Amino acid sequence: MSKKIVVVHKLLDPELAEKIIEKGSELGYRVEYYKSVEEAIPACADAEIIYGGNPALVKAAPLLKWYNASSVGVDAYLKDKDLLKEDVILTNSAGAYGPSVSEHGLMTTLMVLRREWEYASFVQNRVWKNDLLVGSINGSYVTILGTGDIGTGYAEKVRGCGASHITGINRSGHAAGDVYDETAAMADIDAYLPLTDILFMCLPGTPETVGILSEERIASMKKTAVVINVGRGSAVDQKALIRAINEKRIGGAALDVFETEPIPEDDPVWNTPGLLVTTHNAGNMTAAVTRRRNVDQFLENLECYTKGLPMKHVVRRDLGY
Repeated sequence: MSKKIVVVHKLLDPELAEKIIEKGSELGYRVEYYKSVEEAIPACADAEIIYGGNPALVKAAPLLKWYNASSVGVDAYLKDKDLLKEDVILTNSAGAYGPSVSEHGLMTTLMVLRREWEYASFVQNRVWKNDLLVGSINGSYVTILGTGDIGTGYAEKVRGCGASHITGINRSGHAAGDVYDETAAMADIDAYLPLTDILFMCLPGTPETVGILSEERIASMKKTAVVINVGRGSAVDQKALIRAINEKRIGGAALDVFETEPIPEDDPVWNTPGLLVTTHNAGNMTAAVTRRRNVDQFLENLECYTKGLPMKHVVRRDLGY
């Protein structure tokens, strides 16, 4: 087998690409770096390892032994059960995105609570107005769906802003760190939503998370509650959320992920007052800290892979993360 690594990412800094090439060479690999999937596909034919972000790379790699997704979510690789052979190791980049996505979550939470999109429209139209009633993180009950790197980073930030109670909810209800006042299992979510002032969602895309914020659950929430979703659009009943916002049955929302991406031009998501839209830009690899962490984690795993040691962030295909 060719000891070859194919790396594909358009935003990778030259020094980080060189770092991968040097480490790969040290461990006996030839590394080829490409900025586009189209350029990389021919090179995947004899690749043992691929570090990238597109399922098309997997399809083009019959000799693949390890695929490292540059993303946290890997649902795109698991939808087609024939895409990845059973003996191919799949790892994700969980742990690399915490700072960027949690900062985005804090930013959009504050924008929704403080009605900043309305104030921005006043400024754009040169209207001097400053009397809108706003909300605050201070004293709020925060519920976080997903207590990994992103959820915990967000918990730390809202704790610093004075949140009065933070509940972390994960699949099993396992303890997730001292920043949480309590943790609970996803099966118990209905007990917490009526208490919630700020709901932060950073769930992976799995069959279990599809539609988890249903119309019934939205209806159980406070009229002043806000929803922030940076995980997967499939986790939210988007139409029900829009209805609740329009009918003033919920305080507002910020969505970075959607049922259909890109959002269709005629989708009401674009012009729902009280709904802050960002274009799935919370993570990606646009932040330097994310790129550095992403590469460092890959190189740490590369050393483990080469030496036959246990690897980190190996995806359990039965769970989807």
